[in-house]
Amino acid sequence: MSLERITQNATGKKSEQYYSEGKMVIDKSKKVIIKTGKEQYSEYLSLVNDFEKELENGETTFLDFIEKIQHYTSSIDDNYIGLEKKLIRGGYQKDFRRVNSLKERYFQQLTQGLLSKSSQKIHAFILAKICTLFFTHINPAIDEGYSQPQIKVMINELVIKEVENILSERNILNIYSDDILAMIYFLTGNCHINWD
Repeated sequence: MSLERITQNATGKKSEQYYSEGKMVIDKSKKVIIKTGKEQYSEYLSLVNDFEKELENGETTFLDFIEKIQHYTSSIDDNYIGLEKKLIRGGYQKDFRRVNSLKERYFQQLTQGLLSKSSQKIHAFILAKICTLFFTHINPAIDEGYSQPQIKVMINELVIKEVENILSERNILNIYSDDILAMIYFLTGNCHINWD
């Protein structure tokens, strides 16, 4: 099932977000700047350059977690319920065993890998990108009642592949699609991503 087919055949209860009839007015006086090519990934590539400099200078010693990593490794919800209950609430309970092992593997990699400052910044950048993409693309589809197969295709197309595109510029930390999926469930477990 392609993303195009999903958006064309929206079956959500309130799918007017993706399909509407009527008159649309566009204010052309507003400038929209869309970065393309290498410019689009300049922030990520700058972080990669910093990491390479750390490697060259032998400065890869772990000191402490940067603030953004501390944020993502902490629950942001006062009423913490854990990954399993979150997936149950969202109707994804059958996925729990598989995705929990991914989440735990990523948590171990992040917290026990003693990551250097610049590699932490790369992880923080990717985690932030995943949160933003999930919030802007997946949560509205969940709210509109898209089916689970549709949501999974959208996650692959609009989150995982988008992050892979960024990483393809220079994937210095060898982060792959299963790692990105693990990050999604790591973020879910700490309440940064919601499925209901």
